[in-house]
Amino acid sequence: MFIFDFGRLRTLRRKRKLTQRELGNLIGYSGPNIGRWENGEVAITADALARISTALGETNFQEFFVRRAM
Repeated sequence: MFIFDFGRLRTLRRKRKLTQRELGNLIGYSGPNIGRWENGEVAITADALARISTALGETNFQEFFVRRAM
């Protein structure tokens, strides 16, 4: 089973030297919404994840997930 790793979203955003607001502007979401995703407060949609992947230059969605032992 794979789960979304909210911390990796933050790490990849910071690696690209983007603020939450800047990333939000790139993908059509608000900065606070990016923060809620990074903190695990709300679920992320597949569409939003695809937009983020494109904006961050990550073509491999696996960068955002971790394998969890069952």
